[in-house]
Amino acid sequence: MKPLSFAALLLTTLLALTGCSGTANDGSPIAVESFQAMGTTVHLEAQGERTKRQSAIEDARAEVERLAALFDAHTEESDIARLNAKRQITAEDDTVRLLTQVKTLSAATEGRFASTIAPLRAVWQNAASEGRTPTEDELAQCLSLVNDNRIWIDGDSIALPAAVTIDVSRPAQGYIADRVIEIFEAHDLGRGLIAFGGAVDENSGTTSYDN
Repeated sequence: MKPLSFAALLLTTLLALTGCSGTANDGSPIAVESFQAMGTTVHLEAQGERTKRQSAIEDARAEVERLAALFDAHTEESDIARLNAKRQITAEDDTVRLLTQVKTLSAATEGRFASTIAPLRAVWQNAASEGRTPTEDELAQCLSLVNDNRIWIDGDSIALPAAVTIDVSRPAQGYIADRVIEIFEAHDLGRGLIAFGGAVDENSGTTSYDN
């Protein structure tokens, strides 16, 4: 089975199980690990020779945690949090690649996907707290800020204009999943799986690898 693409994971919401080992449907042993990252539970499974599956799980978790430290907007020293706070930063290569993909996805969907949606979300949340819908003026004011073309990238330098903030939690999960699948492939596993949040179900968007 080919891994799902970066964009395909955007709507994945899967619940992770817990534990350190288990068996697959065919009775073969698997390594299993669940932990917190990017504000949700990450669930990993690796099936194959014992040393391979355990090494794959350890390497995959380390990579998930490394990338989460760059992408989590709620982690003060992450690239995304620093960008939102400082407006311009020198970013790590993975952050540059992720935001380049985000801009490409936004363009491909004609803006239907936007990482700069935070102002619009805030207007709706504020209106909902007051038991009403946003006014046309409120929406017009924030919609001018919802535009991923306003993310400026030049080499390792990334900048945002004033009042624009980004949230890349969903596309970051897809980026991380693609990287984990690469790790599983490198370890020559019989099977590997990564899931974020919700119920683990390989037919509902979980990213998996079969050799």
